This record gives sequence, structure tokens and C-alpha cells, in this order.
Amino acid sequence: MLYTARLIARMPATNGMAQARHIHHQTAISAPGLFGRFFGGKDKKVAELADQQAEETTNEGTADGFDNYDNPLEEKREPLRPKFHPNLKYTIDQLEDKVKKVLKKSKVDLDDTNWKATGLVQKEIKLKVLSGIMKDIKLPVTNRALNNIQTVDDLINELIQKPVAKDLGHPVAKFYAEKAEELPVNMKFEPFKKGTRKLHAHQ
Repeated sequence: MLYTARLIARMPATNGMAQARHIHHQTAISAPGLFGRFFGGKDKKVAELADQQAEETTNEGTADGFDNYDNPLEEKREPLRPKFHPNLKYTIDQLEDKVKKVLKKSKVDLDDTNWKATGLVQKEIKLKVLSGIMKDIKLPVTNRALNNIQTVDDLINELIQKPVAKDLGHPVAKFYAEKAEELPVNMKFEPFKKGTRKLHAHQ
């Protein structure tokens, strides 16, 4: 027995190392021999079915790729970024003519007897018309106009009005100037200036 053990010890270990290295490179489930007996080999039908499902999933992902994906919620709309020209001056006739063109372009059914009496009550129609006013006539439309306009005549009157001049002063500054005697001494109005230094809360 001792002699046999010595012979085994002197034998090169290349075969055992090669087998161990071979088993190491294979997965435990699919490896034949010892691991296959303990854990069971992979059934061929199950393996083929899994590979087929994986291939179908890959093909579906490629066919329905993100390059060809269309979001149904995303509508292709032209961004509304008009450049307003506040210095534009239209006569009443010119303004009425341009408004009428916008109404026809927006497919609004005009009143036959008096086209200025055409209602703009529906929200969708009103937004469509006001968008056309800003885009084609290059005139801004205020939120007040959005709420108060009920007819085409209201729209024309709103566009005729001149915007409030900015040189009249800030309303908060006016309030502080008028109520200076009633306000505490430590309260004052400081207009915003771009690039001013941010003060700490305790300063």
C-alpha cells in the first residue's frame, strides 16, 4: 500500500488539473459527470424552449426598437414662439382685416349678419384664434384678454388698447412711496438689479 501511494504521488497531476479546469469552465447545471449526477442535467427540450423564447424576445425588441417607437401621447405641433413687435401700429381697418383672416384660417364659423358678433366662448376655439393672432399679427395677448374675450368684437377692442407703459413705475414702489409715513422705518422698496450680491439672512 505504501509503495502504491508513492507511485500515485509521483505521477504527474496534469490529467486531474485538466479535468478540474474543464469542469470549472462549464456551468454547474449543464456540466456532465459528477455535477450532472447531483444536480441533474439540463433537459434538452427545456433548453431549446428557453433559447427559443430568448431569441423571440430579442427579435421583438429589435423590431419594436426605440428608433421606430412612436409615442401616441406626443403630438407633432409646431412650437409657438412668436416674436412680438409692440411698435407695430395698425389702423382699425387693417386690424379688422387681419383678425378676419386669422378667423378664417382657424376655421371659425362667422356670423353672416355681423361677423364681429361671432362668439369665442369655447376654450379650444379661443386658444386657436389667440395663437393665430400672436403668430400672424405679432401682437401679444394678455391673460386678461384670454378671460374677458367672448366675441370677435371684444378681441378687436382688446388689441386696439395700448399696453401700459413701463415708465409709470413699479406698483409696489408706488405703494411704498404713498404709504411711507405709515410703514415702519426698516421697510423699504429695493428694485431688482441683475448681478446684485446675495446677502446673508443675518446681515
